Amino acid sequence: MRILGPVCVLEWMAWGARVFLGRAGSGGWMGVWWGLGIWGVGECQAGAEPFLGRWSGEWRAHQSRMHAVRRELEELGEPVVGQTVPHFGYLHPMRPAPPPESPWLQVDLGQSMRMDGVALIPAQVDWHPQARPSHGFPKRFRLDTSDDERFSTFSELGSYTEEDFPDPGIAPVWVRAEGRKGRYVRLTVTKLAEENGRYFYALGELMVLSGNRNVAVGVPVQASASSNFQPRWGLPYVVDGKSALGPPIRRELLPYDGLYSGPDPEGRGMPWMAVDLGRVVALEEVRLHPVHARLGADIPGFSFPAPLIVEVDREGDFVQAKDLVPVRAELGSPGNNPVTLRGGGVEARYVRVRCGGGAGGM
Repeated sequence: MRILGPVCVLEWMAWGARVFLGRAGSGGWMGVWWGLGIWGVGECQAGAEPFLGRWSGEWRAHQSRMHAVRRELEELGEPVVGQTVPHFGYLHPMRPAPPPESPWLQVDLGQSMRMDGVALIPAQVDWHPQARPSHGFPKRFRLDTSDDERFSTFSELGSYTEEDFPDPGIAPVWVRAEGRKGRYVRLTVTKLAEENGRYFYALGELMVLSGNRNVAVGVPVQASASSNFQPRWGLPYVVDGKSALGPPIRRELLPYDGLYSGPDPEGRGMPWMAVDLGRVVALEEVRLHPVHARLGADIPGFSFPAPLIVEVDREGDFVQAKDLVPVRAELGSPGNNPVTLRGGGVEARYVRVRCGGGAGGM
């Protein structure tokens, strides 16, 4: 809101279109990454009061909302940023000149879904200069959604193609979808980043938020071109749920860090943990939050089970259990990132996590 008066200019801006502002859900899988700026309020508020007049009710409503957001941020804890996994994300091949056609990247959600918004997570690398906190974020781009894989018809989510987009730093860029529906979400880059005469762009993660879920985790993804430099860069890494963003933390120490199942001293089988949900429910997804202890095991993803086996069952005996990880493969340490497994609406009451690697602890 901008109010022009004889005394001053009051400007309140929530970075809704440029910096992620909001919470993915009450579960706090990502917490709140925020940008809330107020300019000129303290210096000229007294002089502006007579001018506000009929806007005073709206002004008080904005003030009340800002105080509520600040209280919510304080309750969530401090944001944590750090590259705790070897994956950086997606990297477009570096070229001596921009490609003749705008490069694109798109995800397939599997079905048409209602979307609240799309979050673009900037890539963070080990060697970027202090003056440039993000690596290769697109200079100009647009986001669209469609039910057609070729985007012969589409709905625009956001277009930032008229001027260079400011470097977002470590903060996610949030593009509102306002409830639009679509199966495919495409990022089209109309102006690439440039470094030492080479043109490219990079992205740490692309998230599509629907309610309190990131429905883009683990979905099929394709791009007009891609670099594959293991273990740093790869096309699947842009939807693997792993980024430099971490959950918010509280500064005070808690008497616990989570649950640790020590190794079976007799080596009789796989250690496991099970949860009884109390009744049969339709499971859309299961999230596993790794331990990053602040007392003792100060290691991101400490003793996360690998290979991982997650089973769900209606009865609790797990005789006819459904495995949410169909391939018992090494998922690797998630660092400070939660691991999201799709449930697909399967009905179950019990969830069991097992370490497929033997009798070690988890």
